[in-house]
Amino acid sequence: MPDKVLFVDDEMNVLSAFRRHLRHDYEVETATSGAEALELCETKGPFAVVVADMNMPGMDGVSLLSEIKQKYPDTIRIMLTGNATQKVAIDAVNEGSIFRFLTKPCPPEILQQVLEAGTRQYQLVTAEKELLEKTLSGSIRMLTDMLSLTNPLAFSLSARLRLIVQHVVKELKLENPWQFELAAMLSQVGTVMIPQEIIVKKMKGAQLSNEDERQFEQHPLIARKFLERIPRLELVARMVGAQQVALQRFHPDHNQGEEYVVAIGAHILFASIVFDSHLTMGLSTKDIVHTMRANPAEFMPSVLKALSTIEYQNKKRLSVDKLQEGMILAEDVCLANGEKVLPNGLQLSYPILLQMYKLNEKPGTLKEPILVILP
Repeated sequence: MPDKVLFVDDEMNVLSAFRRHLRHDYEVETATSGAEALELCETKGPFAVVVADMNMPGMDGVSLLSEIKQKYPDTIRIMLTGNATQKVAIDAVNEGSIFRFLTKPCPPEILQQVLEAGTRQYQLVTAEKELLEKTLSGSIRMLTDMLSLTNPLAFSLSARLRLIVQHVVKELKLENPWQFELAAMLSQVGTVMIPQEIIVKKMKGAQLSNEDERQFEQHPLIARKFLERIPRLELVARMVGAQQVALQRFHPDHNQGEEYVVAIGAHILFASIVFDSHLTMGLSTKDIVHTMRANPAEFMPSVLKALSTIEYQNKKRLSVDKLQEGMILAEDVCLANGEKVLPNGLQLSYPILLQMYKLNEKPGTLKEPILVILP
């Protein structure tokens, strides 16, 4: 499939020439203004390359390519102009991160060479990005699967935290919600280095000795050291590392930039952990938020307001063969004789589902249907 290229020029004869010369090698789209170009990027993009004329009525080429850089950073940007002054070139490079700068009239063979270089660069960037995303996805899946096998209680906590954080982030309309959800999903991976008996006691609300409490409190820092080695997870790692820090000791005093993202992310995670601990004790959302509001120095009002709107109504009773990954148990799973085999609050992972299928090979071994929270 040929690469898609967008030409933007207010001269129709120039656009017609581009289409005529290049239609056999590329999927060519044309626009006569910056506004039309942005609309095409949204409806027919992404484009491998955008070639824009510098001098156009309304939005000029620098402004257009600068906006394309912000919205579609992988697209390769090329400037075409009839008066290539030094200032124009400097502005184009600085504001639009221009890949190449061409002057009119541009010989077809030169344009062809530049487009070939541009599409190669686009393919390189997108291939590297796809590889990175697959590596990131695989790393996250490996960590969460490892947690589900070694510590199902901690894995389930992270699953419940993800639902809570997802709701809060949506209510607060925060950008890049994926990183906050990822922080919740990976918040408990450090527990794999903590003795199992300590984790079980903590998850069940039992009193820990001072030494056991000290060991447990190390798990966020252990997780941070794991995660900061994975590309693109630097901010997530910092959120996870600060998950036990109350607001009064964290002071998110910035309203933009990475420091704010880390501060608000860590605080949402901290508040979600407190909320979940009360929820597992059987308290209602209203009572939990009322209790948390008694400590105004520890919780942001906007986060508490978002928490107050949480409702878990998406529940359903299903037979074992209908259960799927991502569902959360809303009750204990028991054998027919009443013996508990899986706890309330556990998120169903692939290994856990295999365990349930094996237990239920003889129909009626497990009590069915089972109440679950749907993802």
